[in-house]
Amino acid sequence: MAMRKLAFLLTSLLLSVPAFSQETAPAPAPVDNSSKEDKGGLFVEPLISYSRDKAQLKTSALPFLTDTDGTMDSIGLGARLGFHVSEAVFIGVDGRFNRSSLDDSTYGSAKGNAYNIAPTIGVQMPDIGIRIFGSYVPWGTFDPEAGSNGFDVKMRNGKGFRVGAGFRVAAVSLNLEYQELKYDNTDVESYGGYTPPGGGVTGLDYETKGWIASVSFPLEL
Repeated sequence: MAMRKLAFLLTSLLLSVPAFSQETAPAPAPVDNSSKEDKGGLFVEPLISYSRDKAQLKTSALPFLTDTDGTMDSIGLGARLGFHVSEAVFIGVDGRFNRSSLDDSTYGSAKGNAYNIAPTIGVQMPDIGIRIFGSYVPWGTFDPEAGSNGFDVKMRNGKGFRVGAGFRVAAVSLNLEYQELKYDNTDVESYGGYTPPGGGVTGLDYETKGWIASVSFPLEL
């Protein structure tokens, strides 16, 4: 009889161990999904560009000149600096410098430097790599060297817009943009060897319209 009671107690104890272990096992740690959430952050995006524009300088207000038609080929450097509002949306400032070659029907052939700066907004699709962006240009200048017959001008107060799209692979983005700029003031720095006192500021319009191909390198800070 004593042996039966002892066997019964041992059997009951062994059967209770798994149930006790299941009841006292620690709960699994919560899964951290924060890495999957959209995150903001600063970014910088250097770029190298090539552009080709149609250009027109409305010089018919000046003596012996007519409105011009020309082309402008440019090699450029620039950068965007901004902030990712989310993984899909970014805002920033886009600054560009171009070394340009102007070939104009009246002005002639001349090298020049162009600068502009623009606030930018864009969207990107992380899973595909497609990016779309647009910029409003509130300020820009273009200063070509002297052209035919010593005619030398500088274009100021450039305004316009730039829209484009890109395809990003890792840290490289291939981009194509369309740009229109209009310079509301033209300083005549020299005309036929004569330099106007204080510079001859005119209301001549200078307009450019064209395409920009670029390679950029988006980097998160």
